[in-house]
Amino acid sequence: MHSTAPNNGKALIVEDIRVADVELRSRGYECDRITHNELLSTAGTVYTGRLLRGDYTLLWISTPNEWYVRIHTKKFPVHWQRIQHWIQKAFEIGSKIILFGPPGFVWKMPNIKETI
Repeated sequence: MHSTAPNNGKALIVEDIRVADVELRSRGYECDRITHNELLSTAGTVYTGRLLRGDYTLLWISTPNEWYVRIHTKKFPVHWQRIQHWIQKAFEIGSKIILFGPPGFVWKMPNIKETI
């Protein structure tokens, strides 16, 4: 089955529950999706490179599904530093940026708040 939706470019999506990529595909985006758990993995590094090359016209980040119950580990600050870095780079290359999630800690984190 061929899509009649226009090609809107390529989206990099960070989400735990598959929602945004389904909707964006129906609107003509080619999507690469990664979960928050995968963000600091080798796959996350690959996507960082693609973002820096300008491969994406849209960066969509949904806050972690269960952020309010996750235990803060040593990787917690590094995780949010990568998110912040991706937002800054997407802005620099002119990509659209959507940061999506309920009110709470993400919006109050100093580095994220300053970047926004």
